[in-house]
Amino acid sequence: MIFTISKPRLREEFAVRIADFDDFKTKGSEYVKTFSLPKQQGTKLNLEYYVSSIKSSLRTISRQKNKQYFQSILSYSAQIKEFAKQKFEDLTTLPSIDGVPRVVKLAEFCLKSCDFAYDGERIAALINIQNAHKTLGFDEVFALNSAFLFVLIKKLAFLLNDLKIICKMKYIADKNAKTPYLIKDEKTYLQLKNSKIFLSFCDSRGLYDSQECVFARNEYILNIQNGICTVLQTKHKIEETDFSSFYTPLQMFCKYEAFDAATEEERSAFLKLVKKLSDKENTDEFLFAIRVDNFTKSANSAHIKVIRTGLFQHKLSAIFAKEGIAMLASALSSKTLMTLLFGGNRVGKGDKTTLKSSIFENTFENIGRFKNINLGILVQSGKMKVSPHLPSIIVRADILFDYEGTIHNLHILRGAEREVYLGKTKLTGTSIFKLTDKPLDITYILPKGD
Repeated sequence: MIFTISKPRLREEFAVRIADFDDFKTKGSEYVKTFSLPKQQGTKLNLEYYVSSIKSSLRTISRQKNKQYFQSILSYSAQIKEFAKQKFEDLTTLPSIDGVPRVVKLAEFCLKSCDFAYDGERIAALINIQNAHKTLGFDEVFALNSAFLFVLIKKLAFLLNDLKIICKMKYIADKNAKTPYLIKDEKTYLQLKNSKIFLSFCDSRGLYDSQECVFARNEYILNIQNGICTVLQTKHKIEETDFSSFYTPLQMFCKYEAFDAATEEERSAFLKLVKKLSDKENTDEFLFAIRVDNFTKSANSAHIKVIRTGLFQHKLSAIFAKEGIAMLASALSSKTLMTLLFGGNRVGKGDKTTLKSSIFENTFENIGRFKNINLGILVQSGKMKVSPHLPSIIVRADILFDYEGTIHNLHILRGAEREVYLGKTKLTGTSIFKLTDKPLDITYILPKGD
């Protein structure tokens, strides 16, 4: 007697396409509210299963006896194999719900609602809905690319597996043509005998005379091919998408010159500490960022302990800081401290670093949740850089701002096409304007979705 243990086959969970955008937002809000509190634990993605399924399906459809039916799809095999090499370690340690990372659940809901086509407006809407309900953490936002790509890998596996099933139908049809008396009572044959795709292969053996079956088979394969094309197109667009703007604390910290001018390494180290401290206090990262913002208004270098001593003909300074709100606030108040505290020179173990200071206790202020709107405007060193974004809830924004005594006007509004005007003159290829004593009147017209 032989006993075997095998994993159950993973099946695709089908979802109804949501055509209307407002309906999508309503259902998205309802979906997010069903989430229980995520657990901080490792998750099993079953990536090996999906990758193995993709490789197995490609081998099957590329065999000499099968590939004549899948020539167009096989032209994508190199892209698919390269995509299947993608690693998703960053997803395995994220907060999860029922064993699935929360960001994967969001990505799956979003992509299934539009048949896996890329829809930037839906992606932004769903993430903003989630952030309004419970802020996505630093590690979650920066893993959103991986979450969407993982869902696309799953979809590819299911699509290619459908082609593998077609090959199995052909095999049974061939077997039936050779020895029909042996398989007429087999369970598989009985399940397939009314399938047009199965009958199309029987037709090629002269057992049936129905062009309808052949047409049904070709149409089914074409639909799968279109699905694979859609997945690969969405993959490229997801890889080009920058999700960092959806990390709400980032929007708050960017108003500080020290943070805005910081290197990518310094910003990353700063935000990782924000996450670490908010997790330690079991506080929403957005609310924790508000505390940091409020504390920064009173923070100064007095919160950092500096010891100086002579070293030959030089002065040696040692800076000490304890990981906490005071350290974050001090870094936001000074470019130099941002580099010293979060630059590449940081060393240490655990929460101990070479930068320690006295503990400063701060009382928590109950602040209501509000929606942070970022219009994509940055003024620095006599220049204004505009990367305009108009949230879906905003129809038009008119901004008057005073720069060194001169009032400038900036208008951002909806329109059919993306256009830029300086006064009544249409501009192309520019997003930076020099601010002088001559007032500027700039108009950006954005289509829906920007």
